[in-house]
Amino acid sequence: MKIRGILMAVTVLMGMAAAAGCNDESTSSISRVEKRNESSVAEVSTTLDESAEGSDSSSEGDSDTAQDTTEKSAAQKAREEAREQAAEIQETRSDEEQEAPAGDEDTQKTAEEMFKKSCDTFWDTLINCGYQLDEEDQSGEGVRVVDYDSVDAIKEIYTQVFLEPDPMIDEKYFEENGKLYCRDGARGADMYYRSTELMPVSVKENFAEYTAVSYFADPDTNEPMDKKQYDFKMMKVNGEWRTAEFTLPY
Repeated sequence: MKIRGILMAVTVLMGMAAAAGCNDESTSSISRVEKRNESSVAEVSTTLDESAEGSDSSSEGDSDTAQDTTEKSAAQKAREEAREQAAEIQETRSDEEQEAPAGDEDTQKTAEEMFKKSCDTFWDTLINCGYQLDEEDQSGEGVRVVDYDSVDAIKEIYTQVFLEPDPMIDEKYFEENGKLYCRDGARGADMYYRSTELMPVSVKENFAEYTAVSYFADPDTNEPMDKKQYDFKMMKVNGEWRTAEFTLPY
């Protein structure tokens, strides 16, 4: 009986141990499941965070793209406004630079004639003494001008071509004892000079501006040399053209 009782007690104890072992295994399994769940939750949380960051980055990219588009639109608008302003300025200039009325004189031909007259008048008046002279009647450095007897008379001739008398007239001519004298410091013309072409810059009804392009060449070989450019301007006064700015090319 005692042995049977002991065996039964051992049996009960073994059963309880087995039950305890099962409980331990169950607890371990549950722990493993919980750990797997925690890992899954962590992965899901990480995925969600990455998605949120991607969304934020995408939003920032969209914002930057929108800003770039706005800036490009503003720059394009500024360029269009600049083009419009340039067109308006060009149109205004065209209106201001009114050409000579149709049926009026050929201004280009008139300019060429005036340029030649300017060359001749400047040369005769200020380079040479281009008048009849009395070589036997001299005073100091001057030779008597037979045709005229006053400096004002020379200025009057000069202003038939030019708008204003040149200050050099008062240096080259002088009066003495009721006679007019000219300081004849004549020089020769530029032997390399060939011709001058007038290029229109602005032609209006009462004013014309040209670029006078003068050509030069070697007199022996006729090889072209450097060109020279000057301003040539005319103004119409009382219906007649006068030279307002001029440079002798030779």
